[in-house]
Amino acid sequence: MQQRIQQHMQSPLHPTPPNTTPRPPPIPLPPPCAAQVIIPAPYWVSYPEMAALAGAAAVIINTTPEQGFLMSAEQLEAALTTQSRVLILCTPSNPTGEQMQPGAQPRCSHRDSA
Repeated sequence: MQQRIQQHMQSPLHPTPPNTTPRPPPIPLPPPCAAQVIIPAPYWVSYPEMAALAGAAAVIINTTPEQGFLMSAEQLEAALTTQSRVLILCTPSNPTGEQMQPGAQPRCSHRDSA
């Protein structure tokens, strides 16, 4: 395939600079789905984009300095829906460096979506 692309690109209709390397086509994005990814804020900049690449919607839970930038169990409970599939819980937190103490993680239980 590389040879065919190079031959095509060397035709008079497509002058190209020397040493051009053909690249594979971009990976198509999956179709959007109803799945949700819960992300406590502040968060690493790529987390919502990773959810979008997977076809899911990012649900952001805002935290405050007074909370130590840590999500509460009440905030998590309010964000959970039957479409929730993933919780990104990074401790120590990136970018704040805050760390949940042992036993402080919100209790999560499996929910039946049926």
